[in-house]
Amino acid sequence: AEMRALQELPEQDKDRIFPLVLLAPWANSRTLEQAVERIQAAYGTRPFFLGLDRYYRPRDPNKPSALQFQSVSDTFDGFENYFSFIENFRQCIPVINMGASNVHCLRRQISRSERLGRGFLFHIHDQNTPIGPDRFHVIGEIPHTDFAFYIDKGWNPDPLTEEIWYQGMCQSIFAEKERAAVVVCASSFPRDFT
Repeated sequence: AEMRALQELPEQDKDRIFPLVLLAPWANSRTLEQAVERIQAAYGTRPFFLGLDRYYRPRDPNKPSALQFQSVSDTFDGFENYFSFIENFRQCIPVINMGASNVHCLRRQISRSERLGRGFLFHIHDQNTPIGPDRFHVIGEIPHTDFAFYIDKGWNPDPLTEEIWYQGMCQSIFAEKERAAVVVCASSFPRDFT
């Protein structure tokens, strides 16, 4: 539904947004490449952030696309399989999973992203915290600002009660990169209507 909605947007509106798409095997896709092709059909050749959908649970874990997703989600060698995958799609901007790795893995993801030369996005979500100061110090070592942060609290019946968590993440970021670009999000949209 989201790709259909994106596809229906007027072209001038598509030019004004920069979406984060979370990759997972979609219902009719046999490969992850088909998922990216669907994004391209909806959004054209514009750049977009391509992250990994941490909430995805395969119905059939032996399906080729599910096995491929498992491979690109592997933290081995700084998510090397993920970077090898997105390398083939020029408009995909890498998303660094900040909390699901140690400092070495984080540095490896940053290095790999920099070699692609497309910028990158740090993804911080409530399932990969707490994130220690050592990881934020790594961000302070980056000699440029060709990156942004996406702080995602996920679903919460009352996201405003989590203000201290958001504040802590933002303070840690701004202590290292004073003028960092940060997006904070959460949802309280009903999970069902029964």
